[in-house]
Order: sequence, then structure tokens, then C-alpha cells
Amino acid sequence: MFDPQPNPFLRRANRRTILRGSLGASAIALGGLSRWDAARAQAGTPTADDPLPSWNEGEIKRNLIDFTQRSIERNTEDYLPVGRRIATFDVDGTLFTEFPGPAVWAFVLHATKTRAEIDPAYAAMPVVQAALGGAFDDPAEIDFAEFYHLVDMTGAGMPVERVTESARSFLETAVHPVTGNRWVDQTYQPMKELIGLLAQSGYTIFCVSGSGVEFLRAFVPATLGIPIWQIVGTTTHYAYAGFAGKGEVVETDVSLTVNTGDNKAITITRHVGERPVIAMGNSDGDIEMIDYARGGGAPDLYYLIHHTDAAREFEYDRDYLWSPLRRGLEPNKQIPLINMKTDWATVWSMDAPATLDINI
Repeated sequence: MFDPQPNPFLRRANRRTILRGSLGASAIALGGLSRWDAARAQAGTPTADDPLPSWNEGEIKRNLIDFTQRSIERNTEDYLPVGRRIATFDVDGTLFTEFPGPAVWAFVLHATKTRAEIDPAYAAMPVVQAALGGAFDDPAEIDFAEFYHLVDMTGAGMPVERVTESARSFLETAVHPVTGNRWVDQTYQPMKELIGLLAQSGYTIFCVSGSGVEFLRAFVPATLGIPIWQIVGTTTHYAYAGFAGKGEVVETDVSLTVNTGDNKAITITRHVGERPVIAMGNSDGDIEMIDYARGGGAPDLYYLIHHTDAAREFEYDRDYLWSPLRRGLEPNKQIPLINMKTDWATVWSMDAPATLDINI
């Protein structure tokens, strides 16, 4: 699922800088509600007149709506045929919360402990022993080379469907360590509205993420309505195992490269076969995907989300260990930023708690 080599965009950061008091703020109450519930309570309902009610009025909201409209009107120079209407979205930190660590971090620790209970040989591996001893419990103090090695071991030898089902079972009840809400219910309402607008306008939306593809398949279709064949994530090498006329595709412990940075452009080429015209992310690991989109010569739209809202979500950028935003803040990158604090009227999805039904 992951490359055992450290991601060049990841670095060890000062723990105090990363957390910035956000974890300790989880008990803040607004009007008798937790700040998380209060942030949910502001969402509106998309209409024809306002398809993005959870976005504050301003330049970014106008650009999103105007670009979408121009791209589907044949009498405009920005018209795009349906086959060119490709949008790519990062997942962690762009569509779902990722702080103080992404959901896949929590799942890997859970899956490691679960497998260790029934597989003595697996439990005896040094990296597994380290995990059982708490080496990866603090997401702000993780050795990524070792963590990626643990991830590679977690699903080795297992059919890919079994890995996804294990993730789905975990996510049905697993809760975020700060908010107390289920991970899968912490979708960003403004981004859900944008995906809905694009889908209604004939766009094909791809999730392009550094998280493992088997993990993403467990919840993205049910929570966002995006089918599994439009999910592009990190994978291991696979192997085929057949017996008595029945076959399985299984994970191995030989990983492919983490799907971030340059590799996002490469996997889009491999999986989609067409440059996106819309690309959205939130970290330096998404910049190459955005540069790829804006290098195609067609009308394009791209943004990086800047996590600036410590009151309703979390505040982090340059020094966040998992997905730092450093290059994206440099003026010469000329990638516009979505300021979560000022551009979003609400943060969390108002939809009913997600049921992770495999059928969408």
C-alpha cells in the first residue's frame, strides 16, 4: 500500500508546532453545542440559484460556479466536451479531515493489532512488535519509513476484497481522537457540494490520494457517491492465487510508490488517460497534480485548501508532518488558496451518518 522509503514531502516536525493547541480545544462549546456540532449546524441546502450554499460569497465561490457553467455551454470559448470534463480531488485534508493524522493511520494500527492476535508469525515481526508497543500511536512523532513498512506487512497475503472489508468494518464505528465523531462522517460539506455541482454538470470525478486504494474503496463510494473505479490510490504489487477453479488477487509486501507528488500525475495518466481540467488538493504533495492539470492548454481551475480554522476544524500548514503545505504558500507558485476560515460558511457535512453499503 505504501512505499517503504520516506516521502520527500514528509519531515519530522516540532510536536508543539503541529498541534498548536488544537487537540486541547476539543472541549470548546458554542451555544451549548460542541464546536464540531455547531460547525455542522450552519450548512444550507443546494439549489439551482445557489448550488454552493456552504461557501461564503466571494471570488472563489463565483469562480467555481462560473467556470462550471462556462465549461458546459456550447456557445462559450471555455466549453468542454463531456470527455474532457475530468476533475481530480485529493482525499485526506481535501474531502475529509486528516488532522492529527489521517484515517488510514488509525486503521493500520487497528489492523495490525487485530492480525497479531490471530497470526503468531506476523506478531513476531519486529515492526509489528514496535507497533504493539506503541511506536506509532502518536501521529506527530512517527518514523515514516518504519510506518510504511508496517503498512506493507498489514495486508500481505490477504485478498484485496478482504482488506477493503476489514477497513469498512473498522470505519463503521471508528471515531476521530479529537472530535469524537466517526471518521467517515467528517466530510467537508463545501467540497461535497462542489462535487455534486460538477457531477450534475457532466464531470467525472476521480479521488487521487496517497492513502491505500483498498482502504479508500471502503468508504468513498458510500460517502461521496464516487465509484471504486474512479478511486486512484497507493497500491502494493498484487499476486494471483488460484485453487480448484477459483482465483483471488492478493496483496504482497512489495509496495509501489506512494501516490503523492510526481506520482499523482503519473497515476492519473495511467488510470484516467486524460489530463484533469479541475484539480483540488491541500498540500505540497498535490502540486504536481495541479501543475499537470494546468499544463494541458484547456480551460482549467485549481485550488489548494489552506487549513486556517482552529475554531471549527484545525489550523496547520508548513510544519504538519503528514501533508505539509510549504511550497504551495510561496507566491511564485501562483496557485490560489481556499481559506477555510473565510471561504467556507460551514465545515462538516450535514448529511445523515454514512452507512458504508458497498452498493451505491
